Amino acid sequence: MEKCMIELKDFKKESDVPKETIEKYRNILPAELIEVWENYGFGSFYGGFLKTVNPEGYIEVLHETAPFFEKEIVMFSTGLADLITWELPTEEDTLGYAHILFYRVEDFKALTAESLEFFFDSIIDQDEFLRDKRLLAAPYFKAVKQQGEPAYDEAFGYTPLLVLGGNDNIESLQKVDLMAHIALISAFHGGPVFDTDEPSTNELKVDNQPTEHKVDSEPKKKKFFGLF
Repeated sequence: MEKCMIELKDFKKESDVPKETIEKYRNILPAELIEVWENYGFGSFYGGFLKTVNPEGYIEVLHETAPFFEKEIVMFSTGLADLITWELPTEEDTLGYAHILFYRVEDFKALTAESLEFFFDSIIDQDEFLRDKRLLAAPYFKAVKQQGEPAYDEAFGYTPLLVLGGNDNIESLQKVDLMAHIALISAFHGGPVFDTDEPSTNELKVDNQPTEHKVDSEPKKKKFFGLF
């Protein structure tokens, strides 16, 4: 194992990343993620909220539930059944973009561009703005205090679903199969959750206060706010 510049002290390893997977994505995904794959593998960190995942296992998920993002590559899943994807650079736009797809409220944000260096630095520094305003992760950490961390293939999901009028309080969060929960949200949505770049009309609240998850209705590449 090479010396790792990114130190994830609470990383819980699920499995190694196959060498062929690393080589396939080495010049496609951000170098920081490849470094984590090589030194840590697939697993969870940041209190179990973030999970490195095999992109191959999410190709069909994006195709069926998020065709607007199906050309992107899934890098992480979260403890609230969100997905974080990477949009590849193009000739017109040479920056790559990380997006987080909030299936729970049927909305998305641009997190960062070009690399994941600042993203990982903020994770390591336990930045509260990233946690509460960018990742909307506060409900997860409150649920963990009551129920413990979900397993690698699990997440906390609102039951009943918010799309069905469920409550967004901590008591409504239950451990669910992550993939099945995303599929369930899509099914009750009546089709793909992200088949357009129009913002959702749902509003997620934390401690009865609306979060800042709203996005404008411009094309997704215009939705880059910077990480902070």
